[in-house]
Amino acid sequence: MQAWLTSLRGSKVVLHRPQRGSKRRFVDMASRNAFETLQLERDSWLHSEDKLRQALFEIGSALELPRLPRRIECYDISHIQGSLVVGSLVVFEDGIAKKSKYRRFKVRGLAGNDDFASLRQVLRRRFRRYSQAEVSSEGSQSNGFELPIVDLRSFDPANSLPLASGSASSGDKGWGARPDLVLIDGGKGQLSSVLEVLDDLGVNRSAVPVAAIAKRREEIFVPGKRDAAPLPCDSKGLHLLQNIRDEAHRFAVGFHVKLRTARGTVSVLDDIPGIGSKRKRNLLRAFGSLKKMKEASLEQVATVDGMNRQLAKAVKEAL
Repeated sequence: MQAWLTSLRGSKVVLHRPQRGSKRRFVDMASRNAFETLQLERDSWLHSEDKLRQALFEIGSALELPRLPRRIECYDISHIQGSLVVGSLVVFEDGIAKKSKYRRFKVRGLAGNDDFASLRQVLRRRFRRYSQAEVSSEGSQSNGFELPIVDLRSFDPANSLPLASGSASSGDKGWGARPDLVLIDGGKGQLSSVLEVLDDLGVNRSAVPVAAIAKRREEIFVPGKRDAAPLPCDSKGLHLLQNIRDEAHRFAVGFHVKLRTARGTVSVLDDIPGIGSKRKRNLLRAFGSLKKMKEASLEQVATVDGMNRQLAKAVKEAL
């Protein structure tokens, strides 16, 4: 931002971010207002069927999918430095969240902070059930799709989508439903983890398309392509994928917070690697409460006796 403003002005521009006091409160208020306005704008167009159909068409075309991505599943992992690792699965159908089909996972048996292993475990549990449902339905008329297939080549976003004639997976709690697109929060590394699981379980890659959305530049990656998919930053398709990714993150974080709260608010500091009884005592003496500790800046937490910047960052993330 400073570099951009400097180029516009022709001389050096320095930005200052207040750390405390009334100016800090004004900055926080402006940030919240901007976020809420963005959410309202995003929600308004996401409730337009025409725009949602256009977004789905853009996604399918850019990712070269075999069909319109009517059912999109997105996965995310949440934890605090390897503690209480959980995974989330959110389902969007025709661009609309289907919260009754969301699923949560507790990641078990993994040591340390390994997002890739956690993601593989969640995906293996989901698609093992999918494979089992697929085998049990062999010979039936069900093809695993809960929504009618729409061919991208003949699809016109101006026309309404065909409605579901019935659930193809009513007996297995939705595990037998075949996604038109599996979306992962991450980059090429996470994408490889998905493909590894699908290959191990014998799931046909062409039957279950996969993509990853990288946060740094909001780029979309698909298997076999070095470059990101051609989805412009202002496209409806990218906005929809961002919304789905954000919802998966929100759902995962919410589950993580729920588990953490169930263990008692006092244990929040106990769950952080590197924070023992002495450091916890020093933190509580310095700030008096978890609320004041949460309001403190990263630098203020790092200056407490026995703390450093890395531990302070872990504390701020936990609170």
